[in-house]
Amino acid sequence: MPAFNANTTVTWLGFQVMDEGTEEDFAGSNTGTACIKRTVVCKWTDRVALHQALLGGGALVGGVVVFTAPYHHPVYTWMYATHVHIEGVVGQSGLTSDVNGWIAYDYARLTVEFQQVDTDYGNDQIDFSGAVVTAPEGAFKWQDGTPLLSSERPGLVRARTHFTRTKNNVTSLPVSTIISLIGKVNNNTFFGAAAEAVLFVGARSQRNFTATGTPNWSYAASFSIDPYGWNFFLRGSTAAYERIVNAQNTSVGPYLLGNLTGVGVGS
Repeated sequence: MPAFNANTTVTWLGFQVMDEGTEEDFAGSNTGTACIKRTVVCKWTDRVALHQALLGGGALVGGVVVFTAPYHHPVYTWMYATHVHIEGVVGQSGLTSDVNGWIAYDYARLTVEFQQVDTDYGNDQIDFSGAVVTAPEGAFKWQDGTPLLSSERPGLVRARTHFTRTKNNVTSLPVSTIISLIGKVNNNTFFGAAAEAVLFVGARSQRNFTATGTPNWSYAASFSIDPYGWNFFLRGSTAAYERIVNAQNTSVGPYLLGNLTGVGVGS
């Protein structure tokens, strides 16, 4: 190994290291992933602090957990240090014992692997079902013209689609907007559905910490879609789905309208 001195070392993440080489392996998106390996030599006493600076993580400082991000490659910035292999290198001093009575070396050789860290941005869940509603009085009769008794009115299946979109790595939640929109229907086209067809049912959330130590939220918003429209009901006299309105305000239905894009999961 060449002499470890100012002429052969560089400063990397605040530590003096001697570079011994870099390997870069890339493959097509359908055949594999990229991996970069960099090998450096540092002082044995610096090895722990250096690999912690590379991998990041949490540490208890003054009773508070402090997170640091893993080191990203300076050129391929989407790749992060994911693994560090360390081996001892005997120098001019030979083997010694450290303060813990463990074998100590003069130097440590670190092989650092950089890989792309995939991020789970979220997912969609769609459930298809039907809700049974009782036909209103007068909507149907027996074929011979006899009116149906109340106990004879059929149950009709009204198709419903339940849709949940989960988003991860959300930095903040629109809490007041979420609360104000629960129970309202879309006032314009939303997720491809016509106005008044999408009902915002509610949301659930969970606070997480990313691999880089950044606090964020996993946030799932749920909707129920009725193809007829939530303010449309089966009318007995016409046997057709028609819009109903508030007895005091003919422009307002039982489900109030709102801009559901404010929920924050797209549109």
